[in-house]
Amino acid sequence: MKKLFLAIVLIASMSIFAQEKRAERQNLTSEQQTELYVKKMTLELDLNEKQVVEVKKVVLAQIEKRKAKSAERKAMKLEGKKPTQDEQFARKEQMLNDQIAYKAEMKKILTAEQYTKWEINQEERKSKLKNKGKFGKKE
Repeated sequence: MKKLFLAIVLIASMSIFAQEKRAERQNLTSEQQTELYVKKMTLELDLNEKQVVEVKKVVLAQIEKRKAKSAERKAMKLEGKKPTQDEQFARKEQMLNDQIAYKAEMKKILTAEQYTKWEINQEERKSKLKNKGKFGKKE
């Protein structure tokens, strides 16, 4: 009985911690998120000042687009509307077009070596996200 109680308390505390961490991230402004991301990129890729300024512009635009799309989805969800198949296709197509444009912008800004390293980092982040389970643990 004690083990069951301990397990329930442990699971509850982990889920609360995960939700708090997610909430902290969402409370950051677009500029704050951009600043953190660009600083991380600067450390990883050794960006120069010109690159930092250009990357900030691109990343800020990307974050703003993402926030706008998220707000749009939340509004539809609150209204109880579900997107039609054509709307889903259009969203997916727009998302892919945005990703292509983002990569093209980054390719213009970064050197060949930096771009290769950036792509590797992107793939690693993507695979980490796919491997995370419901409570932030690997499955």
